Amino acid sequence: MITLARVNALNALSDGLTEDLIHAAKSFESNDLVGAIIITGSERAFSAGADIKEMLNNSFVDSYLKNKFLNWTDITSISKPVRLCTIHFAFVHILFTLKME
Repeated sequence: MITLARVNALNALSDGLTEDLIHAAKSFESNDLVGAIIITGSERAFSAGADIKEMLNNSFVDSYLKNKFLNWTDITSISKPVRLCTIHFAFVHILFTLKME
């Protein structure tokens, strides 16, 4: 299980948190004792989304060229099941998943 731990920032996805998350997921991917990867947040929030404070000093062009979320494709290439586990919206997530399947 991977737990996002930027509690003071509601787990906003900074560059550092994103790199740590991808590194941890790749480590679990290569571990034969791990059958699935669960990603969870804190008690207050799963994630607030992108870390806007980190992007404040960037122009639109800088942000576009940096492509902040390009490395998220590394998560999609993991062959083991990856599941996001939220606490507050679990019921809504279950309903959405059931409708999608």
